Amino acid sequence: MLNRISSCLATEGISESAFTYIADSAMVTKDNLECLAPQDDRPPLYFVTRLPFSYDEANRVVREAVDKDQWQYIGQTAQTASSKNRPTATYRSHETQVTLYKRSYRALVIHSDAHDKRRQKRINRELNQSRDAHATELAASARTLFHCHADADAELKRLQTIRSLYHRVEGRNEERIFYERGRPRKDGARRVRGRRYAVDGTIEENPEATAQKRAEAGCFVLLGNRPSDGPDSQSAEQLLQSYKAQDGVENNYRFLKDPLIVNDLFLKKPERIEVLGMVLLLCILIWNLMQRTMRLSLQNTKRTVEGWDGRKTSRPTTFMMITKFTRLTVVHAGDVRVVKPKLNNVQRAYLQALHVPDTQSSIAYAQLSVKLNAIILAPFSRDAAC
Repeated sequence: MLNRISSCLATEGISESAFTYIADSAMVTKDNLECLAPQDDRPPLYFVTRLPFSYDEANRVVREAVDKDQWQYIGQTAQTASSKNRPTATYRSHETQVTLYKRSYRALVIHSDAHDKRRQKRINRELNQSRDAHATELAASARTLFHCHADADAELKRLQTIRSLYHRVEGRNEERIFYERGRPRKDGARRVRGRRYAVDGTIEENPEATAQKRAEAGCFVLLGNRPSDGPDSQSAEQLLQSYKAQDGVENNYRFLKDPLIVNDLFLKKPERIEVLGMVLLLCILIWNLMQRTMRLSLQNTKRTVEGWDGRKTSRPTTFMMITKFTRLTVVHAGDVRVVKPKLNNVQRAYLQALHVPDTQSSIAYAQLSVKLNAIILAPFSRDAAC
């Protein structure tokens, strides 16, 4: 599929160096990396992905980045403003090399302070769970009395073999003497009834492992094959921005993965499925064009429009805009079309942001909005799909 895409782009004069494939960590396999490698008839296909920590190389480069502590500051990449509930993440990077399947790749260790805060909370939960697990085992052993010292030693060794990344059990065997009932003799001596042995242990934290884990929190590894210098080079910041941009693409196709949409498709021929897919792609292109036009217009004019719950926003979405036009009715009388009820100030503000004049052409636009809403958001019925 990647080769087909590359061939189609080549027919339009777009070379392999003009674009970058962006994928999640599932792409990191031997076969996929071999497909992206340079072939006899073409240069390598540039990509950027996330190297999973199931590879030892990912853990190695993160440890090296933390130990060297030589970070390149990137800063914020998000376009949205920071808020109290959703602070904008700040990034820094450390560049190195990794070897996978006998090929060398460019690796960027990225540290996110927002990801760091989430990971620190996760580490605290893991610490508590680890301590609780050891405390449960230790409490159970402490309630057991052994008849001989050897049995107590064996239990202590068993507890010491139960190790986690953060904790271990240290202790000793404690002898407990049980006396016969009655008063002691005049010299204070008491008759011994028996001896038992118990495990007296404590839970010790591994400070080195804990400190290393906390230092590595918030780090992930980006894997790519674009050079760091030369005509096809990209900086660490550019690669990070490319990788973060995949979220916008995935959001576009989120509705296609919804069972409410997929389960309501009734098409008998593969050709019809392809045609429907093309229609949906065209709708997404128009959908995004509307959103881009509105946001650029509001950004240039420093204005806002009414968003959700009556709040002002400078970054409206197309869905947000369409909800403002859902109650419009277009009345046809020959060549005359009239919108009922009349446009209110909120609707006029959206039309102005879209550079659509407040005239009869807005009626056609209102019809287009309603049709797009029906195609993209409404579930597909049998009749509609046919």
